[in-house]
Parts: sequence; structure tokens; C-alpha cells
Amino acid sequence: MLKGITVHHDVMRKAAGDGFITATDLADYLVRKACRFRQAHDIVGKAVLRASRLGCGLGDMRLRNIETYPP
Repeated sequence: MLKGITVHHDVMRKAAGDGFITATDLADYLVRKACRFRQAHDIVGKAVLRASRLGCGLGDMRLRNIETYPP
């Protein structure tokens, strides 16, 4: 099955960065930086909502500003 597969790296890279696929990674990052999980979950939820309203992905937002974005 894999013998005939064609990998389009540029398409895969774009798909991996689209939307909010990195939300869990961001929450894990915040927890590693001494943020409680409940607080990290709240921060990421607000960031996803804000990014959705702006029509961008989480990767388009600055990390230092994510917590300060209003819902």
C-alpha cells in the first residue's frame, strides 16, 4: 500500500498548522511553565475563541499576548 504513496510535504505542513490542532500542545506548554491545568485550559479556550473570531490559527497569535486576549 505504501509503495505507491506520494507525500506532499508542503500540503502536510500547512494542514498541521491550520486551525487549532496545537491547542493541546499550548495547554501542555503552559502547565510545564507552572500554570495549573484548569487555568491553562481556560487560557487556551479563550485563545481559540479569539483566534476563531479573528480568522487565524493559534500559531498566528503571539504567546505573550494569548492570556490577555478577551474572549
